[in-house]
Amino acid sequence: LIATNCYGVPAPATGDAGDKTLCQGYKETIEKQTTAVNSETTQPMKDIDNPCNWNKLTFGSSMTDRVTIPLYYDSSGFTTTKLEYLSDLDKGVNPENIVRPFKNGDKNFILRVRTPCLPCYDKDTKGNEIPEDGKRTCEGVDTNNKPRSRFYCEDKDRYVLDTKDVTEKDASKKDDMVVSWQITGKCGNDDCGMIQYKEGDSDTKGFSAIIESFINSDSILFDPIHNKHIIIDTTTTKNEDKPKAKDTSNYAGPKPLILDKLKEMKQPVFSMFLSGKLLTADEEQFVPYLEYQFLTDTPIGQAQIESEIIVIINNTFYVQKLEKAEKRPLIDFAIQS
Repeated sequence: LIATNCYGVPAPATGDAGDKTLCQGYKETIEKQTTAVNSETTQPMKDIDNPCNWNKLTFGSSMTDRVTIPLYYDSSGFTTTKLEYLSDLDKGVNPENIVRPFKNGDKNFILRVRTPCLPCYDKDTKGNEIPEDGKRTCEGVDTNNKPRSRFYCEDKDRYVLDTKDVTEKDASKKDDMVVSWQITGKCGNDDCGMIQYKEGDSDTKGFSAIIESFINSDSILFDPIHNKHIIIDTTTTKNEDKPKAKDTSNYAGPKPLILDKLKEMKQPVFSMFLSGKLLTADEEQFVPYLEYQFLTDTPIGQAQIESEIIVIINNTFYVQKLEKAEKRPLIDFAIQS
Protein backbone atom coordinates (compact mmCIF):
# COMPACT_ATOMS: atom_id res chain seq x y z
CA LEU A 1 0.00 0.00 0.00
CA ILE A 2 0.96 3.67 -0.08
CA ALA A 3 3.83 4.06 2.35
CA THR A 4 3.83 7.86 2.66
CA ASN A 5 1.07 10.03 4.12
CA CYS A 6 -2.18 8.28 3.29
CA TYR A 7 -5.46 10.04 2.52
CA GLY A 8 -8.67 8.05 2.32
CA VAL A 9 -12.15 8.23 0.88
CA PRO A 10 -14.05 7.88 3.07
CA ALA A 11 -12.14 10.10 5.49
CA PRO A 12 -10.81 8.13 8.49
CA ALA A 13 -13.52 7.09 10.97
CA THR A 14 -16.39 8.32 8.74
CA GLY A 15 -17.09 5.17 6.72
CA ASP A 16 -20.64 3.80 6.67
CA ALA A 17 -19.48 0.17 6.66
CA GLY A 18 -19.08 0.48 10.43
CA ASP A 19 -21.48 1.22 13.24
CA LYS A 20 -21.88 4.94 14.10
CA THR A 21 -21.29 4.38 17.79
CA LEU A 22 -18.20 2.24 17.22
CA CYS A 23 -16.83 4.67 14.63
CA GLN A 24 -17.28 7.62 16.96
CA GLY A 25 -15.18 5.80 19.56
CA TYR A 26 -12.62 4.97 16.86
CA LYS A 27 -12.51 8.63 15.79
CA GLU A 28 -11.94 9.77 19.38
CA THR A 29 -9.05 7.30 19.66
CA ILE A 30 -7.41 8.68 16.50
CA GLU A 31 -7.86 12.27 17.73
CA LYS A 32 -6.39 11.39 21.12
CA GLN A 33 -3.36 9.75 19.48
CA THR A 34 -2.91 12.76 17.19
CA THR A 35 -2.85 15.13 20.14
CA ALA A 36 -0.35 12.90 21.91
CA VAL A 37 1.99 12.97 18.91
CA ASN A 38 1.70 16.61 17.95
CA SER A 39 -1.33 18.85 17.92
CA GLU A 40 -0.34 20.07 14.44
CA THR A 41 0.40 16.64 12.99
CA THR A 42 -2.19 14.36 11.45
CA GLN A 43 -2.04 10.82 12.79
CA PRO A 44 -2.11 8.18 10.01
CA MET A 45 -5.04 5.76 9.91
CA LYS A 46 -4.40 3.35 12.77
CA ASP A 47 -6.05 0.40 11.07
CA ILE A 48 -6.62 0.70 7.35
CA ASP A 49 -8.92 -2.35 7.35
CA ASN A 50 -11.20 -1.00 10.06
CA PRO A 51 -14.80 -0.84 8.70
CA CYS A 52 -14.96 2.81 9.80
CA ASN A 53 -12.50 3.49 6.96
CA TRP A 54 -14.72 1.88 4.29
CA ASN A 55 -17.99 2.86 2.58
CA LYS A 56 -20.77 0.67 1.14
CA LEU A 57 -22.03 0.08 -2.39
CA THR A 58 -25.51 -1.40 -2.02
CA PHE A 59 -28.07 -2.50 -4.60
CA GLY A 60 -31.40 -0.76 -4.40
CA SER A 61 -31.21 2.72 -5.88
CA SER A 62 -28.90 5.24 -7.51
CA MET A 63 -28.35 6.75 -4.05
CA THR A 64 -26.68 3.60 -2.72
CA ASP A 65 -25.18 1.66 -5.65
CA ARG A 66 -22.67 4.25 -6.93
CA VAL A 67 -20.11 6.76 -5.77
CA THR A 68 -18.30 9.78 -7.21
CA ILE A 69 -14.85 10.90 -6.02
CA PRO A 70 -13.31 14.17 -7.29
CA LEU A 71 -9.61 13.70 -8.10
CA TYR A 72 -8.97 17.41 -7.56
CA TYR A 73 -9.92 20.04 -5.00
CA ASP A 74 -10.72 23.72 -4.71
CA SER A 75 -8.14 25.65 -2.67
CA SER A 76 -10.37 28.72 -2.31
CA GLY A 77 -10.63 30.01 1.23
CA PHE A 78 -13.40 31.89 2.96
CA THR A 79 -13.15 33.77 6.25
CA THR A 80 -16.71 32.90 7.18
CA THR A 81 -19.54 30.65 6.06
CA LYS A 82 -22.24 33.27 6.62
CA LEU A 83 -24.50 33.48 3.59
CA GLU A 84 -23.89 37.17 2.92
CA TYR A 85 -20.17 36.53 2.51
CA LEU A 86 -20.55 33.71 -0.02
CA SER A 87 -21.84 35.73 -2.98
CA ASP A 88 -18.58 35.07 -4.82
CA LEU A 89 -19.68 31.45 -5.22
CA ASP A 90 -22.28 32.60 -7.74
CA LYS A 91 -19.45 33.68 -10.02
CA GLY A 92 -18.11 30.15 -10.22
CA VAL A 93 -14.84 28.64 -9.00
CA ASN A 94 -11.69 30.47 -10.02
CA PRO A 95 -9.73 28.03 -12.23
CA GLU A 96 -6.52 29.20 -10.57
CA ASN A 97 -7.80 27.76 -7.27
CA ILE A 98 -8.36 24.28 -8.69
CA VAL A 99 -5.55 21.95 -7.58
CA ARG A 100 -4.85 18.96 -9.86
CA PRO A 101 -2.66 16.58 -7.82
CA PHE A 102 -2.24 14.08 -10.66
CA LYS A 103 -1.15 16.51 -13.39
CA ASN A 104 2.57 15.68 -13.04
CA GLY A 105 2.18 11.90 -12.85
CA ASP A 106 4.04 11.65 -9.55
CA LYS A 107 1.02 10.96 -7.29
CA ASN A 108 -0.72 7.63 -6.85
CA PHE A 109 -4.01 6.07 -5.85
CA ILE A 110 -5.21 2.64 -4.81
CA LEU A 111 -8.76 1.34 -5.14
CA ARG A 112 -9.76 -1.46 -2.77
CA VAL A 113 -13.05 -3.37 -2.85
CA ARG A 114 -14.08 -6.19 -0.52
CA THR A 115 -17.13 -8.18 0.55
CA PRO A 116 -18.79 -7.57 3.93
CA CYS A 117 -18.57 -9.78 6.99
CA LEU A 118 -20.78 -12.86 7.10
CA PRO A 119 -23.87 -12.58 9.34
CA CYS A 120 -23.58 -13.72 12.94
CA TYR A 121 -24.96 -16.97 14.38
CA ASP A 122 -28.44 -16.78 15.85
CA LYS A 123 -28.92 -17.63 19.53
CA ASP A 124 -31.35 -19.96 21.28
CA THR A 125 -33.52 -19.00 24.25
CA LYS A 126 -30.61 -19.64 26.61
CA GLY A 127 -28.31 -17.30 24.72
CA ASN A 128 -26.21 -20.06 23.14
CA GLU A 129 -25.06 -19.63 19.54
CA ILE A 130 -26.57 -21.90 16.89
CA PRO A 131 -23.86 -22.71 14.30
CA GLU A 132 -25.10 -22.46 10.72
CA ASP A 133 -23.44 -22.60 7.30
CA GLY A 134 -22.82 -19.17 5.83
CA LYS A 135 -22.67 -17.52 9.25
CA ARG A 136 -19.97 -16.91 11.88
CA THR A 137 -19.49 -16.34 15.57
CA CYS A 138 -19.43 -12.73 16.72
CA GLU A 139 -18.35 -13.57 20.27
CA GLY A 140 -14.90 -13.07 21.80
CA VAL A 141 -11.83 -11.87 19.88
CA ASP A 142 -10.26 -12.92 16.58
CA THR A 143 -6.76 -14.23 15.92
CA ASN A 144 -5.46 -10.65 15.92
CA ASN A 145 -6.95 -10.11 19.38
CA LYS A 146 -9.56 -7.73 17.98
CA PRO A 147 -13.13 -7.93 19.30
CA ARG A 148 -15.52 -9.73 16.99
CA SER A 149 -18.82 -8.03 16.23
CA ARG A 150 -21.42 -7.66 13.52
CA PHE A 151 -19.13 -5.17 11.74
CA TYR A 152 -15.60 -6.44 12.51
CA CYS A 153 -14.19 -9.68 11.10
CA GLU A 154 -11.15 -11.29 9.53
CA ASP A 155 -11.06 -11.90 5.78
CA LYS A 156 -11.75 -15.60 6.27
CA ASP A 157 -15.14 -14.62 7.75
CA ARG A 158 -16.25 -12.54 4.76
CA TYR A 159 -18.61 -13.47 1.94
CA VAL A 160 -16.85 -15.17 -0.98
CA LEU A 161 -18.08 -14.21 -4.45
CA ASP A 162 -18.80 -16.86 -7.06
CA THR A 163 -15.70 -17.53 -9.19
CA LYS A 164 -15.92 -21.31 -9.50
CA ASP A 165 -14.97 -23.11 -12.70
CA VAL A 166 -12.38 -20.45 -13.48
CA THR A 167 -9.41 -21.91 -15.36
CA GLU A 168 -6.44 -20.40 -17.10
CA LYS A 169 -7.97 -21.38 -20.46
CA ASP A 170 -11.29 -19.68 -19.76
CA ALA A 171 -10.96 -16.92 -17.18
CA SER A 172 -14.27 -15.40 -18.26
CA LYS A 173 -16.42 -18.44 -17.51
CA LYS A 174 -17.49 -17.34 -14.05
CA ASP A 175 -15.16 -14.56 -12.97
CA ASP A 176 -17.57 -11.73 -13.74
CA MET A 177 -17.10 -7.98 -13.65
CA VAL A 178 -19.49 -6.82 -10.91
CA VAL A 179 -18.51 -3.16 -10.52
CA SER A 180 -17.91 -0.67 -13.37
CA TRP A 181 -15.78 2.45 -13.11
CA GLN A 182 -14.94 5.51 -15.16
CA ILE A 183 -12.87 8.69 -14.88
CA THR A 184 -14.31 11.73 -16.64
CA GLY A 185 -13.05 15.28 -17.10
CA LYS A 186 -11.88 17.80 -19.68
CA CYS A 187 -8.93 17.56 -22.04
CA GLY A 188 -8.54 21.09 -23.33
CA ASN A 189 -12.09 22.20 -24.15
CA ASP A 190 -13.38 18.71 -24.91
CA ASP A 191 -14.89 16.01 -22.71
CA CYS A 192 -12.60 13.04 -22.21
CA GLY A 193 -12.31 10.02 -19.96
CA MET A 194 -11.33 6.46 -19.23
CA ILE A 195 -13.12 3.20 -18.48
CA GLN A 196 -11.82 -0.13 -17.25
CA TYR A 197 -9.46 -2.24 -19.30
CA LYS A 198 -11.49 -5.41 -19.02
CA GLU A 199 -11.46 -9.12 -19.55
CA GLY A 200 -11.60 -10.23 -23.16
CA ASP A 201 -9.15 -7.62 -24.43
CA SER A 202 -6.17 -8.97 -26.35
CA ASP A 203 -3.63 -8.12 -23.68
CA THR A 204 -4.29 -8.82 -19.99
CA LYS A 205 -1.35 -6.77 -18.73
CA GLY A 206 -2.55 -3.72 -16.87
CA PHE A 207 -6.02 -5.24 -16.36
CA SER A 208 -8.11 -2.73 -14.36
CA ALA A 209 -11.65 -4.15 -14.33
CA ILE A 210 -13.28 -5.02 -11.00
CA ILE A 211 -13.89 -8.75 -11.20
CA GLU A 212 -14.96 -11.19 -8.51
CA SER A 213 -11.62 -12.88 -7.91
CA PHE A 214 -9.87 -9.53 -7.39
CA ILE A 215 -12.40 -8.72 -4.68
CA ASN A 216 -11.91 -12.17 -3.15
CA SER A 217 -8.13 -11.66 -3.44
CA ASP A 218 -7.81 -15.16 -4.90
CA SER A 219 -7.24 -14.46 -8.59
CA ILE A 220 -5.66 -17.35 -10.46
CA LEU A 221 -4.30 -15.38 -13.39
CA PHE A 222 -3.22 -12.18 -11.74
CA ASP A 223 -1.75 -13.08 -8.33
CA PRO A 224 0.09 -11.58 -6.54
CA ILE A 225 -0.82 -8.21 -8.09
CA HIS A 226 -4.35 -8.18 -6.70
CA ASN A 227 -4.10 -9.12 -3.05
CA LYS A 228 -5.49 -7.41 0.03
CA HIS A 229 -8.62 -6.64 -2.06
CA ILE A 230 -6.63 -4.25 -4.26
CA ILE A 231 -8.20 -3.66 -7.68
CA ILE A 232 -6.23 -0.70 -9.08
CA ASP A 233 -2.77 0.11 -7.75
CA THR A 234 -0.78 2.80 -9.55
CA THR A 235 2.15 2.40 -7.13
CA THR A 236 3.39 -0.81 -8.75
CA THR A 237 6.98 -0.55 -9.99
CA LYS A 238 6.62 -3.10 -12.81
CA ASN A 239 5.80 -1.33 -16.07
CA GLU A 240 3.88 -4.32 -17.41
CA ASP A 241 1.64 -4.34 -14.32
CA LYS A 242 0.83 -0.63 -14.24
CA PRO A 243 -2.95 -0.27 -14.61
CA LYS A 244 -4.30 0.74 -18.01
CA ALA A 245 -7.66 2.00 -19.20
CA LYS A 246 -9.64 2.47 -22.38
CA ASP A 247 -9.63 6.02 -23.69
CA THR A 248 -13.27 7.03 -24.25
CA SER A 249 -12.17 9.32 -27.08
CA ASN A 250 -10.78 6.32 -28.98
CA TYR A 251 -12.07 3.00 -27.67
CA ALA A 252 -10.22 0.93 -30.27
CA GLY A 253 -6.95 2.81 -29.88
CA PRO A 254 -3.97 2.19 -27.60
CA LYS A 255 -4.72 1.58 -23.91
CA PRO A 256 -3.05 4.41 -21.96
CA LEU A 257 -1.68 4.06 -18.45
CA ILE A 258 -4.22 5.58 -16.07
CA LEU A 259 -1.69 7.98 -14.57
CA ASP A 260 -0.53 9.13 -18.03
CA LYS A 261 -4.08 9.98 -19.09
CA LEU A 262 -4.76 11.77 -15.80
CA LYS A 263 -1.93 14.20 -16.57
CA GLU A 264 -3.96 15.84 -19.33
CA MET A 265 -7.36 15.78 -17.63
CA LYS A 266 -8.79 18.87 -15.93
CA GLN A 267 -11.05 18.29 -12.92
CA PRO A 268 -11.05 14.48 -13.28
CA VAL A 269 -13.74 12.60 -11.37
CA PHE A 270 -13.66 8.89 -10.51
CA SER A 271 -17.06 7.14 -10.51
CA MET A 272 -18.08 3.53 -9.99
CA PHE A 273 -21.30 1.59 -9.56
CA LEU A 274 -22.56 -1.95 -9.02
CA SER A 275 -23.18 -3.48 -12.42
CA GLY A 276 -23.54 -7.20 -11.75
CA LYS A 277 -25.17 -9.70 -9.41
CA LEU A 278 -23.38 -10.42 -6.15
CA LEU A 279 -23.68 -14.15 -5.51
CA THR A 280 -21.78 -16.30 -3.04
CA ALA A 281 -19.51 -19.12 -4.13
CA ASP A 282 -22.31 -21.71 -3.75
CA GLU A 283 -24.75 -19.40 -5.59
CA GLU A 284 -27.25 -19.86 -2.76
CA GLN A 285 -26.95 -16.38 -1.20
CA PHE A 286 -26.94 -12.82 -2.40
CA VAL A 287 -24.12 -10.71 -1.01
CA PRO A 288 -25.91 -7.65 0.46
CA TYR A 289 -23.31 -5.04 -0.55
CA LEU A 290 -19.64 -4.38 -1.26
CA GLU A 291 -17.25 -2.13 0.64
CA TYR A 292 -14.80 0.24 -1.05
CA GLN A 293 -11.84 2.37 -0.04
CA PHE A 294 -9.97 4.88 -2.22
CA LEU A 295 -6.45 5.70 -0.97
CA THR A 296 -4.12 8.41 -2.25
CA ASP A 297 -0.79 9.96 -1.30
CA THR A 298 -2.23 13.41 -1.97
CA PRO A 299 -5.33 15.29 -0.78
CA ILE A 300 -8.35 15.06 -3.10
CA GLY A 301 -12.00 16.04 -2.81
CA GLN A 302 -14.26 13.99 -0.55
CA ALA A 303 -17.28 12.24 -2.03
CA GLN A 304 -19.66 14.04 0.31
CA ILE A 305 -21.43 17.39 0.06
CA GLU A 306 -22.12 18.92 3.47
CA SER A 307 -25.09 21.23 3.94
CA GLU A 308 -26.07 23.27 6.98
CA ILE A 309 -29.75 23.97 7.53
CA ILE A 310 -31.04 26.51 10.06
CA VAL A 311 -34.57 25.97 11.36
CA ILE A 312 -36.36 28.60 13.45
CA ILE A 313 -39.14 27.43 15.77
CA ASN A 314 -40.68 29.88 18.27
CA ASN A 315 -37.66 32.18 17.90
CA THR A 316 -35.33 29.29 18.74
CA PHE A 317 -32.62 28.48 16.21
CA TYR A 318 -31.71 24.87 15.41
CA VAL A 319 -28.75 23.97 13.18
CA GLN A 320 -28.74 20.64 11.38
CA LYS A 321 -25.79 19.39 9.31
CA LEU A 322 -26.58 17.00 6.46
CA GLU A 323 -24.23 14.96 4.28
CA LYS A 324 -25.14 13.67 0.84
CA ALA A 325 -23.01 11.57 -1.49
CA GLU A 326 -21.99 13.44 -4.62
CA LYS A 327 -23.30 11.86 -7.82
CA ARG A 328 -22.34 12.10 -11.45
CA PRO A 329 -24.02 10.75 -14.62
CA LEU A 330 -22.48 7.46 -15.71
CA ILE A 331 -22.60 8.15 -19.42
CA ASP A 332 -19.98 5.70 -20.65
CA PHE A 333 -21.06 2.44 -19.01
CA ALA A 334 -23.62 1.53 -21.68
CA ILE A 335 -21.01 2.05 -24.41
CA GLN A 336 -18.33 -0.14 -22.86
CA SER A 337 -20.57 -3.15 -22.34
